Amino acid sequence: MVAVVVRELGPLLTAMLVLARSGSSNVIELGTARALGEVEALEALRIDPIHYVVMPRVIGMALAVFALDQFTSSSAPWPAVISSPSSIISPCGPTNIFTN
Repeated sequence: MVAVVVRELGPLLTAMLVLARSGSSNVIELGTARALGEVEALEALRIDPIHYVVMPRVIGMALAVFALDQFTSSSAPWPAVISSPSSIISPCGPTNIFTN
């Protein structure tokens, strides 16, 4: 049951953290570019600002979330495996340190 929760919540929490941290800074930067007239300058040059400014950020965030998701999903179970008493390896197989 715990493994299912980790597998399901890990990607969700990773995406929420990236969205909260990087997404908010992207929105602020794009809003500042709009306020300073940079977007209108791109439109005057007949460059689509969505493809030129927004899409690289969306693709970058998607790749970052995917990479972070793979990292968190693969590294999340290891602290439990290492700290569990039954994971101590001996020549006779796994043992429990609390028994004689």
